[in-house]
Amino acid sequence: MNAEERILPPGWTRKKLGDVLGLQNGYAFKQAEWARTGKPIIRIQNLNSRSASHNYYGGILPDKFSAKPGDLLFAWSGTPGTSFGAHVWSGPDAWINQHIFRVDFSERDFDRDYLKLALNYNLGDYIAEAQGGVGLAHITKAKLNDSLLIAPPVSIQRSIARLIADFNSKRADVSEHLDAALRAIEQFRRAVLAAACSGRLTTDWRESHAVTTSAHDLVKAIELRHLRSRFKVHSVELPKDSLPTSWCWTTVGSLVDVATGATPLRRRADYYGGTIPWVTSGAVNAGLIQEAAENITELAIRETNAKIFPAGTLLVAMYGEGQTRGRVAELGISAATNQAVAALLFDNATEYLQPYLKLFFLENYERIRALSFGGVQPNLSLGAIRDTVLPLPPKDEQGEIVRRVDQLLETANGLKGRIDAASWSIDRSSQAILTKAFRGELSEKTA
Repeated sequence: MNAEERILPPGWTRKKLGDVLGLQNGYAFKQAEWARTGKPIIRIQNLNSRSASHNYYGGILPDKFSAKPGDLLFAWSGTPGTSFGAHVWSGPDAWINQHIFRVDFSERDFDRDYLKLALNYNLGDYIAEAQGGVGLAHITKAKLNDSLLIAPPVSIQRSIARLIADFNSKRADVSEHLDAALRAIEQFRRAVLAAACSGRLTTDWRESHAVTTSAHDLVKAIELRHLRSRFKVHSVELPKDSLPTSWCWTTVGSLVDVATGATPLRRRADYYGGTIPWVTSGAVNAGLIQEAAENITELAIRETNAKIFPAGTLLVAMYGEGQTRGRVAELGISAATNQAVAALLFDNATEYLQPYLKLFFLENYERIRALSFGGVQPNLSLGAIRDTVLPLPPKDEQGEIVRRVDQLLETANGLKGRIDAASWSIDRSSQAILTKAFRGELSEKTA
């Protein structure tokens, strides 16, 4: 049974929106009309963010383009789940921009807060009717006017609005506690990683285990192998900060080779659609890469600087907006990469370093990002990755550090999963409460 067929409680009706509401579109301001003084202009971003900046207009317009505090507005163009839908204006007297309706109604027929709920309850239907591209929708005034609103008596509308407001207040309180718990888990994760990379996490382990080969001896042996293989070891001034006596300061480039790939020419169709996975910097995040969005051909490998890196290689994103740059991931497959990714290569003699180095890059994400250069879109360089300084524990202690970190983070991830499930349950219960309200099943007891 759909919404139109469902039997409503006695005294409740369905009303055609265009028969009971007036939808007044905002004014189509031109950029040249924006000013720094005057009355603020309500744009879509101002409806869901009080911190969003305002443009202003110093002229005079008909009252139909104005909004007062407490007016009900409806953004008929925007992103579903954010701006699209009904909002109560909480700012000062303002002008309304285009793509926003002021919703005029009779207080004899509707309670404002209930009407906001009713319009947003219909959002799923409105979005289904809306036009637009991915992530953006707009609905015409005609389609809105043809839609139906569930209209109980005004006294019941007010009761429903109060009960929903009370529920939302309690939900917000619970959500705030869940968010605080997530922040505490993230702080715990950072503390674990910081303790791991400073030696504090394994202080007790060192007290009960004799060191057979110090970290300094490991680095010397690796550098000797590099010299024999003509791999250039960069000279970097190391910190003087104290470490456990069996640890030492070194650089990433002193331990492993750091390489990068290439982007085969896009106009060469015979370079793409092959069988070799090809990974870009956008795919690099803290985790394991098991597949790639694109594949390239063996011909592309032979005729370009693209290289195939083995499973177990660590990838560091050197380019990328947002939080991408500086992230690390492990290749779970053999794959080629583009030139925006640094690949840390391990062999049979150095593969034991991989888990600890991955942990180090996770813990030092912000510090590594700070090595970026450039302006609008800063980048990391292969040199910056090679010259990154790190504290290195002995081989056996590396294994113990990784084991303990895995165990602690597994516990943290389990707690996070339970919090995420609780958040999902809260969101689901919100929709359930609205459904009850518009079926006439909501009462003080059910809320």
